[in-house]
Amino acid sequence: MDTRKQDRPYQHKNHQNSSSGRRCSFILGLIYVGVSLTVLALTMIAFFNNTMRYNLLKREGITAAGVITKKIHNEPNPLSRRKSHYFYVVYQYTALVNGSPAHFETTKEVRSDLYFRYQVGQAIEILYVASDPKISAIKADLKPEPLSSIPLTLIIVAFVVLFGYGGVKGMLDALDA
Repeated sequence: MDTRKQDRPYQHKNHQNSSSGRRCSFILGLIYVGVSLTVLALTMIAFFNNTMRYNLLKREGITAAGVITKKIHNEPNPLSRRKSHYFYVVYQYTALVNGSPAHFETTKEVRSDLYFRYQVGQAIEILYVASDPKISAIKADLKPEPLSSIPLTLIIVAFVVLFGYGGVKGMLDALDA
């Protein structure tokens, strides 16, 4: 019987394990904080972009005649837990660009009631921004950014602050040790 293993003194490896554990904590905390801040930034950017687009169309929007050219209804993916339906309409309109008429085509997500109200070939009123005619909206669907997105943003901020604090604290604790 080989007794060499039994003759070795026990080596305590707590220092090594705690050091690698701190490094792992630091890296995971850094990743968590980075992902959280990215999600928060993207949410805020989307909210402000939509709000600025709405304000620009309300302030500088020019009414034009458009026509629905296509309707798209995306069924939910049966493999996904998300069971949302998405409704889109494609419309064309003519806008003046440097005094000359230019044709534009835009795809917009719409509420289900508008989707079912519109028919391909139907004339609609749209608003577009004279300085950038690519920015447009169906006049009947123009609405401000829903206030429901503000609580969502606040929930995300609270999530980042509460759990991000743990990630930051873990990172700082790992640096101190």
